Amino acid sequence: MRNCFAKVSGEWGYEFFKIDGMSGRNSSYCAHLYERPEIRICFKDPSCPNPFELCVQAFREGIGDDRIFLACQGHFSGPEALYADASRLGADIVHPGEPVRWGNVLNQCQCFINQAFTHNIVMVTDPDTLLIRDLSLEEARTTTTIVALPGQLTFFGDKLAGLSDEQMKMLQQTLPVADVRPGNLYPYFNMLPVWNLRVHHEKLGSYNVIALFNWNEELQTISVTATELGVDAKVDYTGYEFWTGKAATYDKTTQSLSMEVPAHGVRIIVLHPLKSVPQWVGSDRHITQNGMEITDYAWHSDLRTLEGKIHLVGTFSLTMHLRVPQDYTYSGIICKDVKCIVKQEQDNLLAVTFLTKKTTDAKFEVKFG
Repeated sequence: MRNCFAKVSGEWGYEFFKIDGMSGRNSSYCAHLYERPEIRICFKDPSCPNPFELCVQAFREGIGDDRIFLACQGHFSGPEALYADASRLGADIVHPGEPVRWGNVLNQCQCFINQAFTHNIVMVTDPDTLLIRDLSLEEARTTTTIVALPGQLTFFGDKLAGLSDEQMKMLQQTLPVADVRPGNLYPYFNMLPVWNLRVHHEKLGSYNVIALFNWNEELQTISVTATELGVDAKVDYTGYEFWTGKAATYDKTTQSLSMEVPAHGVRIIVLHPLKSVPQWVGSDRHITQNGMEITDYAWHSDLRTLEGKIHLVGTFSLTMHLRVPQDYTYSGIICKDVKCIVKQEQDNLLAVTFLTKKTTDAKFEVKFG
């Protein structure tokens, strides 16, 4: 095995390797079958106690440390945890000749939740391919959030040429894969309706990105308290919803955040401590809302100007959302080397859309009266 895969890696040049049928959940179809006592006693050399581990080790040594090794299905309690880079978690997202269905999405989520505590620590989790073409808009948003918000391994399984512009943008909003690590220490075995991602940005500060999932068949109001989120209940917050672009309200009286979520849908709320000056609350660049596009950002009180630099990807029209307090009025914008379109929205939101045909870093100054 070692010599075989050294040739595949070193001479043939393959960089990504996936091995199926590893730990798995089915004892009759996985490599751990060979670790079972009743199987081991049938070996010609019963003194070899760990054939599976030896094979995994030989495979890793053969492909080399600079290659990617995906264990399918890899398990954190098996020997592959020492050697593999990534672990396929659940069942196939589709069956041969069939479209992806809502039940597949539920399985994709459940398998991640009960192994999320190992993600990007033991092995990077692989939820199987991201498929959205045959799903409704809300279901497509849900599966995309399941894959992208925790920064899971990302493969696109659809024929890209057959996707709509809206579907293509949804896939673009998953890239690059975010570097996310779990804060929970244990597996969960129920379908959690609230996922909470804590972000710290060098320029934008610390804030929370909260996904509210509706796993049910009817419209529901999903709520979460400040205590559950681990934020200061006495602070005022402003919220921006990623998928719809609408403001979300934090109720200081009940110290909770809530929003209506359609059946099979998800809403992603970016929750910031409220400032008395104009502030960035989100953009349509990435599902994690990690502000990856903001490379410089500063508020100048004396000039009543928000100044910054934003990284733009060619042909992707990025829209940045700012919250403008009642004491301020938008009075103009200066954009360097790119075109900017400014639109006043409801709930004191200002949408700034940057248009460019080439990937570039663009400076901007938003002025207020």
